[in-house]
Amino acid sequence: MTKIALNLLQLLLILLTYCFLIYQVWRKQKKLLKKCASLNNGMRHCCVKYFKQDKSRRIPNFYRISKPVVLEYGYNRGRCLIQEGKKLKETLQFNTQQTKIILFHAKSQLVQLPNLIRFTSENSEDESVSYANYYFFATNPFGRPDNQKTKQLFAQLEFIFKPEGVRVVKQKPWIKILSYLCVIVAIGSVFFAINNGYRAALQHGPTLVATTKQGEVFTATSHYLYQFDAQGQVQNQYSLETLGIKDLTDLYALDQNQLLIADWQQGNIQRCQLDQSRCDPLPSFQHNSPESPMFKGAFKFVVDAKHNLIYATDAGWHRLLVLDQEGRELESTRGKDLLLCYPNGITLNNDGKLVVADSNNLRILTWSTNRQGLNLIPDQSIDMIQSPRPEIRCTPQEEPRSEIPLVRLFQAQFERDMEYELKGDAIALEPAHEGRVFPIFLQQDNQGFWWVLVGDRNFNRDDLLRFDPDWQNPILVNLPGSEDISHIAVGSDQLILTQPSRYRLFSVSLNDLTVKPFGDDRFEAMMQQEQQAKSNLWLLYLFSLLVPLLGLFGLIVLVIFDLQQQWADIIKS
Repeated sequence: MTKIALNLLQLLLILLTYCFLIYQVWRKQKKLLKKCASLNNGMRHCCVKYFKQDKSRRIPNFYRISKPVVLEYGYNRGRCLIQEGKKLKETLQFNTQQTKIILFHAKSQLVQLPNLIRFTSENSEDESVSYANYYFFATNPFGRPDNQKTKQLFAQLEFIFKPEGVRVVKQKPWIKILSYLCVIVAIGSVFFAINNGYRAALQHGPTLVATTKQGEVFTATSHYLYQFDAQGQVQNQYSLETLGIKDLTDLYALDQNQLLIADWQQGNIQRCQLDQSRCDPLPSFQHNSPESPMFKGAFKFVVDAKHNLIYATDAGWHRLLVLDQEGRELESTRGKDLLLCYPNGITLNNDGKLVVADSNNLRILTWSTNRQGLNLIPDQSIDMIQSPRPEIRCTPQEEPRSEIPLVRLFQAQFERDMEYELKGDAIALEPAHEGRVFPIFLQQDNQGFWWVLVGDRNFNRDDLLRFDPDWQNPILVNLPGSEDISHIAVGSDQLILTQPSRYRLFSVSLNDLTVKPFGDDRFEAMMQQEQQAKSNLWLLYLFSLLVPLLGLFGLIVLVIFDLQQQWADIIKS
């Protein structure tokens, strides 16, 4: 923070120094004009800058801060005056009978020289040339070139000196073509780089996992859905694009050919028939408007086959939903006082009770279910932290939405709908690492043990804890590596974990808690291909970032060359 403040202070000092120099120029110009006006000689005065054409023919620095100069003209003569102490000093004098003037007006699509008035004095005292060229331009009160003022000055000087008209200095056609090409390539490459970077960032390994009662395993990466048998042999690979799925947020396996998939981008639940390679939204979701989806952001769900219901946690709206098999909303916990705060994982225990990971409230809640859904008041709360429990504030910020679509879109993207505050220290349970107090996912195995994934505030660097059936005696499962775990699912004799950053699946034995990779050599080769595709996108992204820099460098070279060509055309005229 101190380094940033020092850098800002240095920048401010530079800016103030420059402003002071500009102020000094303005003050000196004003003082010099007032001094010239006091001469009362009937001459006209204009603040200018001028320079003599030298032998090197280098482009002069038109924006250099220098001592103010006044051009005094009229009565068949002209001269330049500067102030030395309290007196005016003449630096240059022109005889109107022996001086030709010409106005140069440069036209360029890149950057152009200011309008210049050339004074050519015949019978020059300079022995190296038979004449001397001086270039003038009028300045504004801050000493910068003023093209309009220069034109007006030339129009007045035409009646005093020997005018030769106005010359237009045009840009070379090939410079214009190359400059356009550089700009198009640079802008196009920026958009190309953004697209590749976005695609590369969205590519990931297995994030979601689901199991069937027969022990089959399903997992999804950014592009494919994979089906395994219980031993980890790949059975099938399905393209998510072919299935019509855009962004998965959860999946539930009904059997080996049917899945329910949560698509957070479309805000719906879809039923997938894998043998037909197609997915269709549940009937109720087919009539939902994309502008007002039932779910907001990520959501998880579980199917209650006994009561033909679907329970879903909606993290965006901080609620628990009860849906029928067609997706119609039957019940919701969202009210004035929120019960849940960013809920995530949801499951049914072996007795049919609903269990939810109430993540930002640092607890797990259970409900008793029935044919009508559930009671809005949970029957049990299990803290994922030690006592004392910190004070948690989780309140909705519900403001009326604008009727203007563009404003409504802005509100949806940038306004907060939740104010969350955690007062006090949240102490992790004894086996978990410090700070890992947010329950994310949970599952119960066939022996009654509970498996809970707890993470830090950013929901990464997770710990896997196993609890007794009565939520006692938590045990920390040692996992390979320190990468975050994305999802868990219980099979017949194993727990499957996903690690998207490493493009790997792991299985944890329900008996002895041993951890080993899940998947065969074919799956490993497929993951290597997906990793390589992501690496290629990142390389393409980095190369795409280099192209605009090359385009910018080419544009700078063209600007310099264009200025040199303009100046060369002027001095040759």
